[in-house]
This record gives sequence, C-alpha cells and structure tokens, in this order.
Amino acid sequence: MNVMDIFAAILICTSAVPIQDCDRENALSITFGPNSYSQVDLCQIEAMAYIANTGLVQKGDVVKVYCGPRQQIYARFSKSEKHG
Repeated sequence: MNVMDIFAAILICTSAVPIQDCDRENALSITFGPNSYSQVDLCQIEAMAYIANTGLVQKGDVVKVYCGPRQQIYARFSKSEKHG
C-alpha cells in the first residue's frame, strides 16, 4: 500500500450487539473517517477520536472501526451496498 492509502469505516451499534458482531447489517450508523493514513493503528486511533467528537455516539453504544484500502472500505460499507 502507498502512503495515505488506508481509510476508516466507523460503525456504531447498539449496546445489545456484542462488539465482535457489530457489522454493516446491524449498525445504527456507518460513517467514514475524514482522513487517509499510512498505518492501520494510526487509522484506528484517529477514527475513534474523530467519532468521539461528532456527537453521533450515545452512552452505551458500541463503536467498531475497520481500516483498509479506500476502495475496499467504500465497497464494503457504502450505504448503496447496505442490505435491509
């Protein structure tokens, strides 16, 4: 991967969903991080900081971050691909 190719999808699920089961199908909200990164760990840390400052996460919500190549993240998590 080239520098700045890693991008984040941030899923917010209800507290009734165990974090390992929080996915595209049961997320209350899916948003994308505002930046690209060169390292997965930096992507995950900054995505969590970003979502914490948006007001989208309510007390008790579960937040799960997926980081990967931009095209793969958009293909997997874009609203146009969400079922249900």
